[in-house]
Amino acid sequence: MNNILDNCNQFCSGCGLCETVCPVKAIKVNVQEGAYRPAVNESCINCGKCRRICPNLCVEKYSYEEFCYYYWGHSLNPEHRKMAASGGITSELLAYMLNKGYVDYVVTADMYYNDQNGRFNILGSSEIDKIYEYSGSNYCPINIGKAVDIIREKEGICAIVCLPCLARGIKKLCRSDKEIESKVKFIITLLCNHVPTYNATEYIKKKYKVSEPDMIKYRGNGWFGFLRMFKRKKIYVEYFSVPFSKYFATAFSNYFWQRACIQCEDHFGKYSDIAMGDADFVKYREQGENDGETMCFVNNQEMHKILMEMCTEKIIEVSKDFTERELLEIYGSLCDSRRASEKNLQQNYKKILFKEKTYEFLIKTHFIWILLLWRKIINLKIRKV
Repeated sequence: MNNILDNCNQFCSGCGLCETVCPVKAIKVNVQEGAYRPAVNESCINCGKCRRICPNLCVEKYSYEEFCYYYWGHSLNPEHRKMAASGGITSELLAYMLNKGYVDYVVTADMYYNDQNGRFNILGSSEIDKIYEYSGSNYCPINIGKAVDIIREKEGICAIVCLPCLARGIKKLCRSDKEIESKVKFIITLLCNHVPTYNATEYIKKKYKVSEPDMIKYRGNGWFGFLRMFKRKKIYVEYFSVPFSKYFATAFSNYFWQRACIQCEDHFGKYSDIAMGDADFVKYREQGENDGETMCFVNNQEMHKILMEMCTEKIIEVSKDFTERELLEIYGSLCDSRRASEKNLQQNYKKILFKEKTYEFLIKTHFIWILLLWRKIINLKIRKV
């Protein structure tokens, strides 16, 4: 069959574009085993459009070295900077483009409401406050590709914030759909190592034995920030948090990968106008607190002009103070095709937690036996004396 199912298990990253472009609505994207995957019904006409638009059937290797401009910096609003994932420049950029009329609306991910339904937001100039409210990173699947249906019907031009894989799909779609091409003015990508499935979040909830939240934020409140869980009362009230450096070093990032992420070689955004991520090297070179720094890789001249305008108007501050070695140490591993393997695909969080508890028990038991043996040896020596 000439449809997306031919290579689904191997290449699908759950972007949702195949459902959007199907001319007979034969494709429905649903969550399967913790990730978005397409199902194709009998009305499929084998036109192949879903395959042609798929971002992962042909992925070109792309490095940070191929961007035109590099900067790192942060928002000059202390609150915006602290509550963002890494410096707040992405949020400030979206707000600025809306305020100045560069775009009519922006498309970005919503927060995760613990329901395995990754939503997107379409925000106009009257909703700029929500841009800051939704700032941060989502380490779970987001079906932002469905926004294309709204973009097609909505008047005006937009900027889309997405991952590199969706940027590839959007660019493919623009080549064949002139209406979409005329409405998507900017593509802003977020640097991406991989997208954990929803099973990773289930693992965290069970590992830390927390009750079911109504909302989860994976980053923010400092740098590198915290994963925070909220209960909804009249407002969302935080009741649990764990530092990013602690939870991300667990099985959360070691397992729960998607196969497409292992094979991907574009973690920056070959077809983006600007790519944003953590400027980790700044944190490692400085001592003391730092509320976040954004790394900006720019490919678009107009986008570069906008960043410079924002600096002039004291909205952000950027710098080119870095070395090639610093960039290579932080971002070079994203270009390494050996960074992941089959073992990272494990999805059974219950089995992983059982193995962890068993290991902890064995370590603890082993330590106790060593302690008892040590005490016995000491007692024997005392008796001899």
